[in-house]
Amino acid sequence: MSVQVIGVDCATQPEKVGLARGIAGDNKVRVLQARIAGRHTKVEDVLAEWIRAHDGPTLLAIDAPLGWPIGMRKALATHEAGAELVVDAEVMFRRATDLAIEGELGKRSLDVGANLIARTAHSAVDLL
Repeated sequence: MSVQVIGVDCATQPEKVGLARGIAGDNKVRVLQARIAGRHTKVEDVLAEWIRAHDGPTLLAIDAPLGWPIGMRKALATHEAGAELVVDAEVMFRRATDLAIEGELGKRSLDVGANLIARTAHSAVDLL
């Protein structure tokens, strides 16, 4: 039985969400389709169509920051405006996942909270 893999590269605007669909087997994935959602198509409609098109299991792989660093959560839970932040920025904006990937692959992701990453996370949770 083949496994369908659907990748979703989340974005802040639905029309900029990247989508890819493939079939996994023999330690590789054969890409069947790749596209962006576009202005007139809902991401969830494309996902539903692709999932229904495959007669077997589907792995949905979402590229989005779905969690927040523990340091950020702890620091902001009791923080008051104007008060000192007692957590180092590296601890506040880097998740354990980010550190593990950097250590393993030498690639550094965007810090959580940087630029539009928080808005992308919000959009991804809405999609889920």
